[in-house]
Amino acid sequence: MNAAASVDRLLRTAVVLAIVGLSCLLIFLLSGFAAWSVGIGIFLGVPLLMVALVLYVLVVIRDLRRRGAL
Repeated sequence: MNAAASVDRLLRTAVVLAIVGLSCLLIFLLSGFAAWSVGIGIFLGVPLLMVALVLYVLVVIRDLRRRGAL
């Protein structure tokens, strides 16, 4: 049960980071590519999305190993 809990926690973290990253990019797009929003949208949003993607891949690998597929 501990492995399932860690997968759930990583998945929740990945989803939250993806939502925050997409929100930052949305601010950048809705502001009309203003100079102040580049820092929020590009320098904060894109790295958050990349971390969320890496966490999601780790979740998939852990789940496949737990189920015996890898």
